[in-house]
Amino acid sequence: MNDFPDAERIAWLLERMAQVAEESRQAHFACVVALASPEGLVGEWEGAVQGTIAQEPAGTEGFGFDPVFYYPPAGKTFAQMPRQEKSAVSHRGQALARFREAFRAFCE
Repeated sequence: MNDFPDAERIAWLLERMAQVAEESRQAHFACVVALASPEGLVGEWEGAVQGTIAQEPAGTEGFGFDPVFYYPPAGKTFAQMPRQEKSAVSHRGQALARFREAFRAFCE
């Protein structure tokens, strides 16, 4: 499926979920940032965000499944969120914030 453009992946997902009840459309994104040196793994920092799969795509920001990843606390999909707003709550934003915090502490 990696050769398909995002719109085709979204259509594929929505087609397979067409009969899935709203309460069963839970989804999450997860991200792990890892830092390694020649001596081995230095650390790992994780982020995760919970949401649901929307009935149809909405928004033009982001990429991948962002148009159908509905984030309830914001009341919109990730593709409807400006980059800064999404970064503050996204799985990648969380993991990178944790990495930055650890890196700053290491450098002090």
